[in-house]
Amino acid sequence: MDASLPVFVRFKHAAWYKNMIIHCPPKLSRIISPETAGLVDLQQELKAQITALTDDPANLKKLPHSTTIYHQLLDPNNYRDKHVPDPDSLYEESQALMFGGPDTTGTTLMHGTFYILTMPEVYKKLKKELQQAWPNLEKPPTLDTLEALPYLTGVIKESMRMSPGVFSPLPRVVPPVGATLAGEFVPGGSVVGMSSHFVHSSEEIFENSNAFDPERWLGSNAQSLDKWLVNFSRGPRMCLGFNLAWAELYLTFAYVSRSFEVEIESSSPKELKWRDVFLPEYIGPHLKANVTPVTS
Repeated sequence: MDASLPVFVRFKHAAWYKNMIIHCPPKLSRIISPETAGLVDLQQELKAQITALTDDPANLKKLPHSTTIYHQLLDPNNYRDKHVPDPDSLYEESQALMFGGPDTTGTTLMHGTFYILTMPEVYKKLKKELQQAWPNLEKPPTLDTLEALPYLTGVIKESMRMSPGVFSPLPRVVPPVGATLAGEFVPGGSVVGMSSHFVHSSEEIFENSNAFDPERWLGSNAQSLDKWLVNFSRGPRMCLGFNLAWAELYLTFAYVSRSFEVEIESSSPKELKWRDVFLPEYIGPHLKANVTPVTS
């Protein structure tokens, strides 16, 4: 997916180019666009999976787990009309499930880790809170317990705010009757978009917005800031996986920070730089760290 990112810019601005790459034979597609070869290979594998399962549903019993997304999508009892989706619909679902969420959550974890490791005071406070809430390594806390930890929550919210996530504005078509946005009338049929990054970096909302500051989520006006944390968008088209993403962030930050001593590696970047290719494409070296398990 990372290798395919630069090509997505061409997809966004040239539908003919996207259709040519997506719909031409896989062998030819790999030649025309080598960057998307891995993506094409994955698509062929997903299509083969779906064909095997829809041609012979008995193959569901051969899967390594008794409950997978395919079990759910191919169960007629999960649908009011008792009809399962056709193979093309299943293919679109499988792609969405493969690509929706892992990169954005991973980017947030990487961003937060970078700031935690380059800010010793933040790392110290986070470790102290986790050690108090989780004194025995052999008895990990529940997700509910982790969600109640104020400093961990502040670290996660600040990591989300600083992470570009889906960087590009997400396009929406204004309804035929038009709409008034920020006091300006926008005619129906107009395409509008807003990037969460612009909201999260606004100095009018977040004072000293370029600084990683978990404390901003612990102050007296912290609750008023929550409505401006819009990584998952808002409204009926907001991200479906936000509960899963929050759980992943709590569990990963907590388990890594509590179970290990982590130290940034010297070859890591001094600052995080990226460019907009829908998702962020990072420029320069990757973040690296030395990790040592703790014993108590």
